[in-house]
Amino acid sequence: MLTTIAFRYLGTLLQFIVLAVIARSVSQDDYGLYMLCLSFAFSFYYFLGLGASESALARLARGLALGREAQVGLFVGTVLGLTGMCAAALLITAAVIGIFQPWSASTNSAAIFTLVFLSANGLIFNVSQLLLGLRHTELGSFFFYPAINLVLLFSTVPAALILSDPGFSGLSLATAIGATLASASALIVCRVIARDYRFEWSEKLATVLVREGIGLTCLRVLHVSSFWIPTMVSGFLLAPALAGIMGTAGRLAIAVSAVIAATRFFIRPAINQALARNEVERLRKVMGAVACVTTLAGLGALIANELVGAEIIAFFFGAELRYAASLLSILLIGVIAEAIFGPVDELLKASGHQKAVGIIYGAGVPLFLAGSIAVAPLGLEWIAWLQVFYVIGIFLAMNLVVQRHFGFLVLPSRPKIRDLRSLK
Repeated sequence: MLTTIAFRYLGTLLQFIVLAVIARSVSQDDYGLYMLCLSFAFSFYYFLGLGASESALARLARGLALGREAQVGLFVGTVLGLTGMCAAALLITAAVIGIFQPWSASTNSAAIFTLVFLSANGLIFNVSQLLLGLRHTELGSFFFYPAINLVLLFSTVPAALILSDPGFSGLSLATAIGATLASASALIVCRVIARDYRFEWSEKLATVLVREGIGLTCLRVLHVSSFWIPTMVSGFLLAPALAGIMGTAGRLAIAVSAVIAATRFFIRPAINQALARNEVERLRKVMGAVACVTTLAGLGALIANELVGAEIIAFFFGAELRYAASLLSILLIGVIAEAIFGPVDELLKASGHQKAVGIIYGAGVPLFLAGSIAVAPLGLEWIAWLQVFYVIGIFLAMNLVVQRHFGFLVLPSRPKIRDLRSLK
C-alpha cells in the first residue's frame, strides 16, 4: 500500500519537473498546445482495451487465489490482443493523418502526437492492470504512476534543454518516442512475469470482459475528463496559451487533491469492515474524521498558495504562468468542497451503489462541459469557478444518496484518537 502511494507521488513530482522544463523552453502557445494534447490523452486512454483489463483484473486475482492458474494465459493473451488491436487502430489513424495532412501543420502534428501518446498510455494502463491481477502490485503501480514520466526525463527533458528551439514538434516527437519506449518496456515485463503461461486469444472471452468492464471504464473517463475539461475548453475556444495556464493550475490542484485520494486509499479497509459488520455509527465517525483531516489539508494548501503561490509558479514555470496561481486558488476551493463532503464516492462504491455514482457523473460531466463552453468567452476565472460548482454539485448529490441509504450526511467532525486508530 505504501509503495503504491509512494509511486503515485513520485509520478506527480516527475510530471511537474517535465512540465516545468517544457514551460521554460518553448513559447506559451507551444506549451499550451502540448497541455491541450495531454488533456485529451489523459482523459481517454482508459478506453484502450474497452474495459477488458478492468474485469480481467478481478478474475485473475480471484482465480489465482483459488489456485486456478490454467486460464491465466487465456486472460492475459485476450486482454493484450484486444488492447493491441485498439492501439493499432489509433496508430494507423495517426499514419493516415501524417500521409494525407488533412489540416494545418500544427493541427496535424497535435493530432498525431495525441493519438500516439494516448495509445502508449493505454497500453501501459492495461498492462498495469494485468500485473496487479497477477499479484505483482509494486510493478503494476510503478508502470501506472511514475514509469512514463521517468522515461520522459530522458527523452522530453533533454530535447527541451539541448535543442535551441525545440518547439511543439520537437517536444511532441521526443515525448512520443519516450512514451512508446515506456509502453514497450511494460509489455516486455508482462511477458517475462507471465512466461510460464501460454498466451491465447478468445473472441468469446473478449466479449465477456468488455461487457463486464466497459461500465467501470466509462466511469473512470467521466471522472478523469472532468479535471481536464477546463484545459480543453480554454485551448479550443480561447487560445492555446490559455490552455497552458489553465492546465498548469489544474495539475497543481490535482496534486493537492492527491492527498485526499491517498487518505481515501488508506480508509478503504475500514469502510469495508464497518459495512460488513453493519456498524453505521462507526462508519459515520470514520467518514467525518477523514473529511476533517482532508479539509484542513485543502485549507492549508489554499493559504500557502495565497501567500507564495504566484512566486513559486513563476520560479518553476516562468513569469508568463504567474496568473495560474489565481486560478489555482479558485480550483482549490473545489478541492476543499470535495474534502468537506468526505469520501462519499468510496462508500457508495464499496456498498454496491456504483450505478448511482455513474448516473451522477453521467449527468454532471456533460452539464459541466456545456457550461464551460457557455462561460468561456467571459474568461478563465469563470471556467474555474464553474468547476468549483460542478464539484460541489457532484459530491453533494452523492452525499444525499449516502443519507438516503445510511441515514447520515458525511461532514467534517472533530476526530477522536480512537477514530483515527480505527482507520488502520
